[in-house]
Amino acid sequence: MNEIRMEQEWVEIRRCMWLHQAELIRSVLESAGLELLIPNEHTIGVQPLLGIGLRGVPLLVRPSDAERAEKLLELDNK
Repeated sequence: MNEIRMEQEWVEIRRCMWLHQAELIRSVLESAGLELLIPNEHTIGVQPLLGIGLRGVPLLVRPSDAERAEKLLELDNK
């Protein structure tokens, strides 16, 4: 797997209350070839209630992938 660097630009496409919800979305987007970043995922994985304190679990994609990610998630909800 390629190393993901935070210095690169990312945009938030969703926020989930729980890490397992974010992981499900990650599986949908990665299966379509998109790269997804979940900041603090290891911390929240160890202490799930921190996700609430952080106002949820953010899901980040590259700006060039944001529109495609939104469309994929819309299709997944139907």
